[in-house]
Amino acid sequence: MRILHLLPLLAALAFAPAARAADVAQADHAEVRLIAATADHRPGEPVDLGIAFRLDPGWHIYAKDPGDAGLPTEVVWTLPEGARVEPLVYPPHRTFDEAGLTTFGYADRAVFTARAVSPADDAPFPVRARVSWLICKEICIPGQADLDLVLPVAAGAPLPSLDAGLLAAAALPPPPAPGLGLWLALGLAFAGGVLLNLMPCVLPILALKVLAIAQASRGAARRDATLFGAGALTAFIALGAALALLGAGGRALGWGFQLQSPATVLVLALIMLLVGLDLSGALPMGGLPPGIAARLPAARAPFFTGLLAVAVASPCTAPLMGAAVGYAATQPPETGFLVIVAIGVGFALPMVLVGWIPAVGRLVPRPGPWMATLRKVLAWPMFGAALWLAWVLSRQTDALGLALAALVPVAIGVALRARRLALPAIALAAVVAATAVEIRPARVAAAEDAWSEARVAALRAEGRPVFVDFTAAWCLTCQVNKRTTLKDAEVIAAFDAKGVARLVADWTQRDERIGAALARLGRNGVPVYALYVPGRETPLLLPELLTPSAVLDALETLPAR
Repeated sequence: MRILHLLPLLAALAFAPAARAADVAQADHAEVRLIAATADHRPGEPVDLGIAFRLDPGWHIYAKDPGDAGLPTEVVWTLPEGARVEPLVYPPHRTFDEAGLTTFGYADRAVFTARAVSPADDAPFPVRARVSWLICKEICIPGQADLDLVLPVAAGAPLPSLDAGLLAAAALPPPPAPGLGLWLALGLAFAGGVLLNLMPCVLPILALKVLAIAQASRGAARRDATLFGAGALTAFIALGAALALLGAGGRALGWGFQLQSPATVLVLALIMLLVGLDLSGALPMGGLPPGIAARLPAARAPFFTGLLAVAVASPCTAPLMGAAVGYAATQPPETGFLVIVAIGVGFALPMVLVGWIPAVGRLVPRPGPWMATLRKVLAWPMFGAALWLAWVLSRQTDALGLALAALVPVAIGVALRARRLALPAIALAAVVAATAVEIRPARVAAAEDAWSEARVAALRAEGRPVFVDFTAAWCLTCQVNKRTTLKDAEVIAAFDAKGVARLVADWTQRDERIGAALARLGRNGVPVYALYVPGRETPLLLPELLTPSAVLDALETLPAR
């Protein structure tokens, strides 16, 4: 907990001598200083550093996520060999409205903090910071300063500097999940992974899982279950690594981020369509060209089923997962990676138990003539999933892009039925798919209920309660909640009776502002439902699986209109 690191600085104020560790630069409409909490250092021990801005009235600089315009304030450290520094901690930002654009930044004063560890050798500790920023009023002026500081070796305990209080008082962002430690987060992640098997996103893939068990002998069932679990866990490991690596690069990514790509949506839609055609018997996989079929041995099919299950499940957030995924997003990459892997273990475990425990496996009927009928019945969820993903694609691209994408299954069908035309058809499919996903998505005029931080702030300033629906077209749980709860007549009447403003934060396409807002709520995926109550600083977070009673109970806490 970062705030604990600063407690000694608060105590130091009571007896700090007149010592200062700082370097100052004067720039256009800004004074920037490199400060340290102590006037000297002890080798190999932490030192709290800070970049303190004092801005002229009316001028402002920008946060790590500047919003619709601006440039982030950044610091590049130069330290001696053996020293290291943690990532810069940005204080909570303000929201600015600049000519209709929403930006995030700081006015008057701002202190950015970082914890460094000095070298272990008995020598002075030189610190250099290259600070870059953009300061704006009616005009914008880029600024840069090189600041230097040398901390001598302390004879005893380090002496607090006069800037210790400034660093200690720097408003650090509160942890998004108070009291949620690693082990609790891992437990919630594991339980959430188990429940993820029951989410609407995964229901189509349950067909494949049932068929895999029903058609296997006892020995083969264990093999298939193990391979399925390995495939699912491999997918979660890859997903966790991607979130950790890309998040470390500064991208605000969340759970289900891959479906923000039209290319991924198109590929998944085609897979669902092909699986449905195979189950229905309209296009059995035996119709694949021999060269392709030889590369897909049946023994490996459960592994790829596990991969596919995770690909479709990842847009959903199961109960208990929300807090765990939000915790992962605020932790170092290795900790976040462990949380995502724990979800994968929970997701894969039920299938593994079915294959390895005979008592559980006996609950699944043995193969028989009923299988042919069941295969045809289970094809329909696959067709439904393909249609849903096509609808998602229609929200991400324009009519021309969707029309071109529709040619891809036609080309694949030609390849499967007329093997002589396989190569030209596959080439056509690749060209069409690439063209379709590169077409700029259609821009829809902003609706009155579209979310923005500025709109939330304005409504709250009027004293109105605000309900924010963080959603996405590719989130099937979101769509189920919308139909079963948010469009319920009693719920709508209760919203109107309480005068609740309802805003929609649509994350169908990647939006850094929505990702940052989710992170501040301690979440990293959708759905998220936040109810801002007048007089209360933080919103109430409703469960991921909504019911009318859950919404009505939350609305009961609001005063009558």
